[in-house]
Amino acid sequence: MKILIIIATTLFATILAHGQSMGARYAEAYISSNHLVPGEQAALWVSVQGGQPDDRPQAPEVEGVAINFAQAITRLDTNQNLTQAFIYRVSAPNPGKYTIPSIEVISGGKRLLTKPLVFQIHPISSLKSIPTGVSNYNLKIGWFPAKTTLYQGEVEVIGLGHSGDPHLSPTRILARRILHLRAHNA
Repeated sequence: MKILIIIATTLFATILAHGQSMGARYAEAYISSNHLVPGEQAALWVSVQGGQPDDRPQAPEVEGVAINFAQAITRLDTNQNLTQAFIYRVSAPNPGKYTIPSIEVISGGKRLLTKPLVFQIHPISSLKSIPTGVSNYNLKIGWFPAKTTLYQGEVEVIGLGHSGDPHLSPTRILARRILHLRAHNA
């Protein structure tokens, strides 16, 4: 009888611990870039952590912004957690600050909401023109840091991005130019 109680208690504790390790179920969303120029696209990712969505979330509506479903992908992480993500394309033709509202995702019959996301469309005139050193082509770049000052030893991550317009975005040329300037201590 004692062995049966020990086995039952161990089994119950194992099931309880497994349930706690899964964590709370929540919806999350993020946008691949918070700073764009007119016509440039960003990816909006929507997923559920700790569960699976019952259906594809409806694309949010934002006045003056095009948000279109692009694809659904399934990911399996190293802990064997299966996540389904929905990717939407986001673009706007006019400069301004925009907010994507909370997106509703239904998972296991429960209504989950993402946090709102803010992004900005900058006018083309805010981009700087720099020479590429290739056939008299210039590169248009934008610098929109989240912070303008850093404390000693702090590092700000800088990402290279590009738009769909080949005249605005030869990223490889920019990367080579930066490496060239570093190599020559410029």
